[in-house]
Amino acid sequence: MSIPKFLRIIRVHIVAGGFLAFSLGTLLALVGGGSFDFVRYGLGYAAVFLGDLSTHYSNDYFDVEVDKYIKKRKFFAGKNILVDNPSLRSPSKLFSLVLLGCSNILAAVFFVFLGASFEFFIVMLGASLVGWFYSAPPVRLVSRGFGELAVAIVTGFAILA
Repeated sequence: MSIPKFLRIIRVHIVAGGFLAFSLGTLLALVGGGSFDFVRYGLGYAAVFLGDLSTHYSNDYFDVEVDKYIKKRKFFAGKNILVDNPSLRSPSKLFSLVLLGCSNILAAVFFVFLGASFEFFIVMLGASLVGWFYSAPPVRLVSRGFGELAVAIVTGFAILA
């Protein structure tokens, strides 16, 4: 397996946007009277980060057949890594599931041991499911005209929350 090619699936500009959205949510909490705890911030963002990366790998995995026919790449689209390297398909799906599981385990740890609200865990679980079913059958939100709504909900609400 070519690790550099496998890592190229990650869309750094989307990860940066997730970091900025999470940080904005943290700032809004501080303005609302919350206090800053670096460990809670780091663990919370780690859960978001792993969930975000999971969507990069699952989206590329489930969109391989569609991506074969797209000539002009959009800014937020994948880079055809799995189209050009079919041997990376299975590892991509497995890695996506591992990242998704780790994200939700971190969210559960955050809730159980660090006093996060149950709503935090529910929002993380919901965002994970939306990220997975953005392109995963049978739901495929993107193919049913709900892709933009899904992204708006996750980036405009869930990551901030």
